[in-house]
Amino acid sequence: MKNCILILIALVSMPILNRSYAQNNPVISFDTLIVEKYGQTFKNGVILDFSYQFVYPTNDVPEIKRIREQMIQSFFGVEFPMSLEQAQQHYEETIFHQEYASQDSDAAISHQYHNEYSGITINYDKVLVFYTKSYVFWGGMHGLEPCQYTCFDLQTGGKITLQDLFSNANKDKILTMIKHELMGKYYQEKAYLTENFLLLPKGIRFVYNPYQIASYGDGHIVVTLPLSKIRHLLKPHALTYFEE
Repeated sequence: MKNCILILIALVSMPILNRSYAQNNPVISFDTLIVEKYGQTFKNGVILDFSYQFVYPTNDVPEIKRIREQMIQSFFGVEFPMSLEQAQQHYEETIFHQEYASQDSDAAISHQYHNEYSGITINYDKVLVFYTKSYVFWGGMHGLEPCQYTCFDLQTGGKITLQDLFSNANKDKILTMIKHELMGKYYQEKAYLTENFLLLPKGIRFVYNPYQIASYGDGHIVVTLPLSKIRHLLKPHALTYFEE
């Protein structure tokens, strides 16, 4: 009878332990994929240098596997889940295709660059922030340096969106706060509620890339709203992302 009770307890406990993995097991292993290719020359005179660095978690628990799949899709620009090797091949073929499609056969020799790398931060063992930063130069006066942030819930493996954080009514209030922080800037009224954000231990930061709401010369426009100002606007579950 005692053995039956122990088995029952074990069966009931396992799903609970699995669901609480991210909160109670802060050890997440990572690996890094680095590719560097220089001097790729095309028949139309274009010389392409490109490199990328992709950092990703390697744990095989369902939540982390789900996050890894989404990270691969985001970084390599694939429409559906696929292996890392397949995503790499798609990514590199896409870069070369862009070069052939964008260049005139009589164009002068040009040197172009496509560099991209990713990184990860983790807040309170609850939120994984995945970010990518790029440098792209296809010609012209200057290149572009876009960056993209995506937050994942370590307990579920799901992507955290603004809808997960705020109700529709409160999203309007957040946009009002953003515009208030940009008070006096010529691009204040151009600001919109972007999904390019990262959760910080004590707040939320919105990032606008060059040309999204301002000129190239203005660089990245960053607005940080501290937890003290947004706490009352957060959904109950969203508030737990900021608690130790």
